[in-house]
Amino acid sequence: MDTSEYMPMFLAEAQEHLQELNLAIVRLEDNPSDRATVDEIFRIAHSLKGMSATMGFAQIAQLTHEMEDVFELLRQRNEGLPREAIDTVLACLDALSGAVDSIESDGAESLDPAPLVERLH
Repeated sequence: MDTSEYMPMFLAEAQEHLQELNLAIVRLEDNPSDRATVDEIFRIAHSLKGMSATMGFAQIAQLTHEMEDVFELLRQRNEGLPREAIDTVLACLDALSGAVDSIESDGAESLDPAPLVERLH
């Protein structure tokens, strides 16, 4: 399937989702029990995962899938994420942002999700 006509929309939405995720993580740091923000984070990650998989960006989809698993655990907890987990999620968001920038500049995702997936586990 030729997805090239959808690339501008993918790039714009991916950047928007990453920005929303960054802002939501900061809100969650300030208020770890904010269930609406936890649900929003999960929804955004799920959307980003689906978009990436549809466009054929497997590394982005893999990393967002693993992040989604962490966010699902967060939905089941009341005490929020420890500092180390927040740092890992922010590192993932930075890597995803770099991958999206790479797609925009040369058409290929430049991302090795393995070290971040290991940190998420």
